[in-house]
Amino acid sequence: MKKLAFILVSLLLLNQCVPAQSYEGKIEYDKKKQEAFVVDYPFPPEAAENALIAKLEKLGYKPKEEKGFLNKNKGFKIYKAAYLTEANAASLDYFFKVERKSRKDKDEATIYMVMQKDGSNIKTAMTA
Repeated sequence: MKKLAFILVSLLLLNQCVPAQSYEGKIEYDKKKQEAFVVDYPFPPEAAENALIAKLEKLGYKPKEEKGFLNKNKGFKIYKAAYLTEANAASLDYFFKVERKSRKDKDEATIYMVMQKDGSNIKTAMTA
């Protein structure tokens, strides 16, 4: 019985140690589906967005936010000509969007990252 309890507690703690899952996905930006890197976090969307902005501001980048009543790209944070060495060594344009994972998972966030160079999606070029 003690072994079973130990295993159960170990599995629960292991689950807490691996908070983010990343995968490839698509999101609509600029009136077309874009290849994107997607990460799910077990934190509210506001917290994930604030952490993302704080990290990039620490690197010296300020976001331009897509706003507007009729703007289909609303909610994207845009970083033009940014160097994010964790993602790529070259200067790229990064587009981030943070959303709630689902209606059921209100306290979980999904972050989409689109990388472009000269208007073309870098992710598409990586897989080709």
